[in-house]
Amino acid sequence: MDDIATVCPDEYLQRRVLPELLKAVEFGGGGAKVFGVVLRIGAKLSDDEYELQITPVLVRLFAMQDRALRVCLLDNLPLMINHLSQKLVNDKIFPNLVSEM
Repeated sequence: MDDIATVCPDEYLQRRVLPELLKAVEFGGGGAKVFGVVLRIGAKLSDDEYELQITPVLVRLFAMQDRALRVCLLDNLPLMINHLSQKLVNDKIFPNLVSEM
């Protein structure tokens, strides 16, 4: 899975592979390794595309109560933080992080 981001053309990854990987991560079939690939593909997206495709999934993932998923999200925070607005972090992500399980 790590090599897919280097072997396939960017356009194919962004239009075909990324949506399927996002579904897998969001609905429990992906795990941390797939999430890392999502973020590597997402790094090649424009800010508008990132906001449209990846940000809504990130917000939903941060709202989940799964501790392993939260650790994975926090570990990968440097790869996504530049794409998230301060308002989004303050209003939707941070309250979920400090909520009790």
